[in-house]
Amino acid sequence: MPSPLLTRQFSAQSRQRGDAILRNGAVQVLDATATAAVARVQGTDEYMVVIEMERRAALLGCSCPYAADGAYCKHVWATLGSLEASPRSRVLSDALARATSVRLLLAELDDDALLDDDAFEDDAFDNDVRGDSDAAFGAPVASPRAPHPALPSPLPPPTWPAILDRAAWQMRNADATDYTAYRSRATRAEWPDDRRLVYVIEGSVGGGHSLSLEVMTEKRARDGSWSAPKRFGYSSTVWMQAPEASDREITRLLLGAAPLPDYGIARTSFVIAPHAVTYVLPAVCATGRARLKLAGPPPTLLPVTWERAAHTATTAPAPWQFTIALEREGDGWVLSGALVRGEERRDFREITWMHATGVCLLDGVLAPVAVDGQWPLMIELLLQKRLPIGDNPSAALEQLYAMPRVPALALPPELAITESHAAPTPGVRFVADPVAWRGYSTHMAGVQLVFRYGGAEVSASDAGATRFDGSTRTLYHRDRDAEQEALARLVKLGLTIVRGAESIKAPFVLPRTSLRRVAQQLTVDGWWVEVDGRAFRAPGAVQARVRSGVDWFDLDGTVAYGDTTVSLAAILEAKRLGEDTVLLPNGGLGLLPHDWLDQIGPIFAGGERTTTGARFRTSQLALLDALLATLPHVDVDAAFARQREALRGFERVLPADPAASFTGTLRGYQREGLGWMHFLRTFGFGGCLADDMGLGKTIQVLALLDARRAEGHGPSLVVVPRSLVFNWRTEAAKFAPQLRVVDWSSATRHDAAFDSTAVDMALVTYGTLRRDAVRLSEIAFDYVVLDEAQAIKNQSTATAKACRVLQASHRLAMSGTPVENRLEELWSLLDFLNPGMLGASSRFATSLRSVSADNATAGTTAGVDAVLARALRPVILRRTKREVAPELPERIERTLEVELEPKQRAFYEQVRAKVRAEVMLQVETSGLGRSKLHILEGLLRLRQAACHPVLADARKKALPSAKLDALLPALADVAAEKNKALVFSQFTSFLALVRAALDERGIPYAYLDGRTKNRHACVDRFQNDPSCPIFLISLKAGGHGLNLTAADYVYLLDPWWNPAVEAQAIDRAHRIGRMRHVIATRLVARDTIEEKILALQAGKRALADAILSSDRTGLASIGREELELLLA
Repeated sequence: MPSPLLTRQFSAQSRQRGDAILRNGAVQVLDATATAAVARVQGTDEYMVVIEMERRAALLGCSCPYAADGAYCKHVWATLGSLEASPRSRVLSDALARATSVRLLLAELDDDALLDDDAFEDDAFDNDVRGDSDAAFGAPVASPRAPHPALPSPLPPPTWPAILDRAAWQMRNADATDYTAYRSRATRAEWPDDRRLVYVIEGSVGGGHSLSLEVMTEKRARDGSWSAPKRFGYSSTVWMQAPEASDREITRLLLGAAPLPDYGIARTSFVIAPHAVTYVLPAVCATGRARLKLAGPPPTLLPVTWERAAHTATTAPAPWQFTIALEREGDGWVLSGALVRGEERRDFREITWMHATGVCLLDGVLAPVAVDGQWPLMIELLLQKRLPIGDNPSAALEQLYAMPRVPALALPPELAITESHAAPTPGVRFVADPVAWRGYSTHMAGVQLVFRYGGAEVSASDAGATRFDGSTRTLYHRDRDAEQEALARLVKLGLTIVRGAESIKAPFVLPRTSLRRVAQQLTVDGWWVEVDGRAFRAPGAVQARVRSGVDWFDLDGTVAYGDTTVSLAAILEAKRLGEDTVLLPNGGLGLLPHDWLDQIGPIFAGGERTTTGARFRTSQLALLDALLATLPHVDVDAAFARQREALRGFERVLPADPAASFTGTLRGYQREGLGWMHFLRTFGFGGCLADDMGLGKTIQVLALLDARRAEGHGPSLVVVPRSLVFNWRTEAAKFAPQLRVVDWSSATRHDAAFDSTAVDMALVTYGTLRRDAVRLSEIAFDYVVLDEAQAIKNQSTATAKACRVLQASHRLAMSGTPVENRLEELWSLLDFLNPGMLGASSRFATSLRSVSADNATAGTTAGVDAVLARALRPVILRRTKREVAPELPERIERTLEVELEPKQRAFYEQVRAKVRAEVMLQVETSGLGRSKLHILEGLLRLRQAACHPVLADARKKALPSAKLDALLPALADVAAEKNKALVFSQFTSFLALVRAALDERGIPYAYLDGRTKNRHACVDRFQNDPSCPIFLISLKAGGHGLNLTAADYVYLLDPWWNPAVEAQAIDRAHRIGRMRHVIATRLVARDTIEEKILALQAGKRALADAILSSDRTGLASIGREELELLLA
C-alpha cells in the first residue's frame, strides 16, 4: 500500500480502477532504478508512466488524457502498486514511502495538448507566449512550482546484495527494456503534411533582460494560406521528424544533447541567454518563419529576418555600437542616442525595437547590438528619443563620465575636452560623531576615502573609470593602481571595510580613539584630511621661550599650523579638556601634537599653568631642562642658561673616596655612587640609588654615613623592612665599625630617649615608623634613608605619610625598582626626596593617565619614559651588573639571613617548645633508635615554621613570613629589570604561597613540581618567553636535568646541607656558554633550626641530610647532644 501522502493524491475511483489494472497484469515495468522507473500500462490505450524521486519529492507522470488534465490517474496508481510488490524495486518504493511532497510531471507543461492529432487544433494564438525568465539558453519555460522544501538528508545507499540483485534482474529483462522497440510503438504519430513550424520571438523593450522563443505551428488551409500560430502539442520525437532539415537542426540546438522522452508533450518555450542570441536568432530567421511579437494592444506578429540571413561564422554582421550625441537645440542642449557602425549612423528614432540581450530591429531586419553593460542608459534614450539638459552641458558630461561604463560621446568642437592620466591626491573625510553602522560600535568613526583628480572628486566605491572636471574641461582617467595603494594604506592603519559599503555614506570605520593617529599619519603622507567638514592640519614646529624670575622660570611658545600659529597655552588647554584638535584662526582644525604633549605631559604637570604657558620653580630646573630637550627651537635668557649649565655638571660627577675609617673596598662604580651622593648634597637634591641587585647599594650608603660621622654631622635614620635589620647591622659592623648603630625597632625603645649625640645610624622598620611617626618627626636627622623604598609607592598610605613628616637635611632612597607597576608611583618617592618636584600628585597622575594604551602608541609611551628619565637623571642613579661590573665572577653566591617578625617568632617558639617536649619525651620513653619518625616529624614542623607558619599550622594563614617579605621584593625587582630568576624549595606548599603572592602582584611565572606533566613546556616558556620572569621549582622535580640558562638569579628558599645539591640547582642557570652572571641567594631564618642545620653541615652532614630529605636511615648516628642542639 503506498504511503498516506501518496494515497491522498488519488481519488477513490482512481485507486479502485488502478487496483483492477494491477490484478489484470496490465502493468509492465520497463526500467527501475533507485530514483526512477518507467512503465507501460495497458488501459483504453497503451500509456507510458514515469515515476521519479527528486530529493524528497515524488514526481508522477502519465501520457493519458486524465493526467494531462492535472489529475492523478489510475495508471500511476497501478504502477505504484507494481513497484511496491516487486522486491527488485524495493529501494525506490522505500524512497517513495519517505516522500514529503508530490508533484505531477505533466502538470508542469502548462496544460499542453495530448498526444493525438487534435493537439494541432488547439486554441488560436494568444498572449501566453513565455515571457521574462532568468533561465539560461536552452532551459524550457515551465509553470511556477511550489518552493522546494528544506533539503532532506540523503537517502541511504543500497546494500551490495540489492545492487547485485538489481543488475541480475535488469539482465533478465533486457528485452523488456528495448527502448527502440517501445519508442517505435509509442511514437506512432508522424509529422502532419499540413503543418509547419514557426518561431515567435518576444522581448519587452523596457522590461527585463529575458528574450523568449516559442516554437509553434501553423496549419495550411485548403486555399493554401496558413492559419494563426498555435501551440506545439506533440512529443519531442515527432518534433525531430519535422520535414525541414533546418527545423531539425534548430530542435537539436534548443533541446541540447539530453535524451528525448517519448512520452508527454515536448517543451517548446525557451529563454534565450544573451550569449546565445547571435546563434539562435540567425538560425530561426533563416527558415523564413521567424516572427517578432510586438506589444499591443493588440499584440502583433511581425515577420523578421536576420541581417545577412545566410548566417555563417565568416559572414556574421558586426554589431552596432551605442553612442551619445550632445547637440545644441535652441537656447539649450539635448542628448540623443544612436547606433553607429563604420560610417553608418542610425538615430534611436529610427529603431523599431531593441532588446537588452543585444539585438535590434531596423527596417524589418534583426541585427546585433553591442550593449556592454550600458542598457539602462540605452533604454532611457530609446524611450525619450531626445533628452533636454538645459544650458550647462558640463554638468551632463560630469554625470556621463562618472558612470560605471562610459558610453562613446560625439561632442561638437565647442565642447572639446582634454584628457589626463595624472595620479590623484588621496584624502579622507572623518565622521567623528559616534554613529553605528550595521552593528558596528558607536565608538567607531566613519571614514570616506576620496580621490581628487584636479578639481574633481571621486569616491573609492565609485565604479566609474573616469572623472570630468567641468571647470577645466579635463577628463581624468582614474589610476586604479594608485587608488588601490591608498586603500591598502588605510587597511594597514587599522581601518575596517564595512560590508555593503557602496550603499552607505562612510564605507570605512575605525575606533574613534585612533582617529588622531590615523589623521596625523595621513596628513604627513601628503593626504588631505577633513573632520566633520572642517579642513584638518597637522602640527608643525613648536617655538618655545624661557624667561627667568626671582625663583621661577616662565615658559611660553606657539605651535605652527601651515601659515598660522596657535599659542602653547591654547594647546595645553585643549589637551586638558581631552580634545584631539584645536580651532585654528582660519576656522580649520589643528591636530594637537599629542606625541610631544604626551612625552612632556608629566613635566608640564609639575609646573603651574599660566595664561601664556607654564611656570616652574627653580628647584624644578631638571624638569624644565628635560622638557626643552624635546624641542628643536628654544629661546632662553642668560640666567636660565647659567643654571642649566651648572646642572649639567652632573654628567661630570667625580668618584669619591670613603673615610679612612671605612674598612671595606669600594669598586669604581661604587666610588662614583659616593661622588653622586656628594653632588646631590651640593644642589640640595634628594636622590634614589637604584642600582641592580647585588651591586652593593648598602655598602655605598654605609660609606656615605661613615663619612658624615667622620665630618661630625648628626645622626641619620635608615628605614628598612624588618627582615633586613640584621643584615644592616652585620654590614655596618663589617664595613663601618665606628658607626654607632641603634635598633630603634627593639622593644626597649620606649624605655629610653633618643640621644642624638650617642647615635650615628638608627635603624627602624617601616612598621615601627608608622607607630612612632610623631616621636621620630621631632628629631632632626642628617640623612633619612629608605631601603626598599618602593614601600612608599602609594602616596596615600600611612607609611608614605610617616616618611614625609620626618625631618632631615638630606634624603636618600634605595630601590632596585622605584617604579613597579605605574609611573604614578614615582610621585610619592620623588615627593619624599624633593617635595614639590613633580607638582601636585593629582596633576601628575592625570597627565600620565592621558598616555594610555587606548590613545597612545608604544613609541609615545616610551617617549614619556625617556623624557622623565632625562628629567630625573640627576636624582636617580641606576647601574646594572653588565654596565659597571664586568669583572665580577660569573657565579656569585650569598646567604641572606632574615629576621622573623614578632608574630612569626612567637609562633616559632611555641612550635619549638612543643616539639622539644614531645620529642624528648618520646626519646626518654622509647629510646633514640625507636624515635626516628617522631624526630623527623618534629624537625619538619620546625623547618616549616621557619619558612611560613601556615606550613606547620593551616590556621595560621594570617601570620607573616620573613622569607616571603624578603623574597617578593627581590622577585619584583627581577621582573621589573627584565631579568629572570629560579626559585627552589623542598616544600611545594611553600611554593604555593609564593605563587599566590605573585598572582596578587600580577607577576607571571612558570611552575614545576613532581605532578607537572609537560616539563618541557614549562622549561620552554621560561627560557623563551620574555614575559615570564620567574620559575618556581620543587627540588625533587627540577633540582637536576634542566637547562635554564635564561635565569640571572637563583633563590634557595630552604637550606640543603650538601653543597653539591645546591650547586646542581644553581647550575640549572649557570652552564657552559652562558655570558651573564648568576647570583645565587640562600634564604636562612635567623635563630631557627635553619641556622643550626648550617652549623652542622661540615661535621654532621648525614644528620643534616636526614633532616632535609626525610630519610630516617640518616639518623643512625644522631646523638642526644646533636638533638638538643637542633631543638634548642
